[in-house]
Order: sequence, then C-alpha cells, then structure tokens
Amino acid sequence: EWYYAGSMYKVPMMMLMAEKEKAGELNAQSDINGISLETAKELILVYSNNEWAHVIRNYLGGDAVWREETKKYSSIPNEDYDPDFVDYGYVNPVFVVDVMEELFDNSESYPGIQDMLLKAEPENYFRFHLEGQYDIAQKYGALKEFYHTCVIIYTPTPIILTVMTENLSGHNKLIGDAARMF
Repeated sequence: EWYYAGSMYKVPMMMLMAEKEKAGELNAQSDINGISLETAKELILVYSNNEWAHVIRNYLGGDAVWREETKKYSSIPNEDYDPDFVDYGYVNPVFVVDVMEELFDNSESYPGIQDMLLKAEPENYFRFHLEGQYDIAQKYGALKEFYHTCVIIYTPTPIILTVMTENLSGHNKLIGDAARMF
C-alpha cells in the first residue's frame, strides 16, 4: 500500500544533498539560504524542521524533480509507482526500506545522514523499548492519521525496518513493540 510519507521523505531528500556534498558541489559549511548544509541536515533530520525542508525542496528544483530523482534509491520499477509518489509524496514500505538499505550499504556516499538519524527522537518510536541497548538511526513521519517510522537498528546483524500506520491509536508503543519483537 502507498501512504503519505509525512516527514520520512526528508531522508531520501537529504541523501540527494549529501550526494552533492560527496561530489564536491557542496560542503558541510556551504550556505543554503542563510544556514550551513550541516545545520540544515540537523534541523531537518534530527528535529524534522519543515521550514528548512521546504528550502531544500526548492533548492533541489521542486518536489516533482527531487522526488523523481529519489527513485534511484529503490528497486521498484518505474511503472509500479503510485502517481501520488511524485504529486503528493506517497511512499510504500518497499521504497522506504530500499532507501534505508541504500543509506546503510553506501553510507560513505551520504555524509552525515546516519549520524543525524542516530540523534532523532530519543525514547520514541523504535527507541521506545530499545533505547540504550542499540544504536538506532530513525526518522518518523506523521501527519493527521499517518504515523510511520523507518529505522536502522545496529544489532550485531543490523536490522532495517519500516512501520507505516494509518488511523491507529497508540502508534508510538506499537512501533516500539515491533522493534523489540524483531
């Protein structure tokens, strides 16, 4: 199923920015509309700041452009994307897991992204039961009835999970329970 991504879209979007950093087009101190790229990463990935995410979305050429470019992070064939992926930012669990696998497998291509996700949402979502037991790089997405989280849990054999919910109360505990179960 395809769901509104909420703020989970910020991971692949910032991966595009990190690629520019890796390629030398930008560096951590590059000015992006008055703040450094490093500060933008922190505000967007750790604190889920929407205002700065909108700045980056525009910097990358607008939603249709950067969303289309993030398809390269997924194994989903182009013809299988929901039209709302480009138009409204809808994603499915396969896309999100693919993004997190790409981030984990090729972390050197995305400087600083995992570091920021390691700081996000202490004690919530996948950290609900596991805080202090494992390093956890996570990003949540929430808007109205949608609550989702994607994660890399650094167990001896790292685990990548995505839980996407719609119209569900107790989502934080449920996501935490899923992490503990896995």
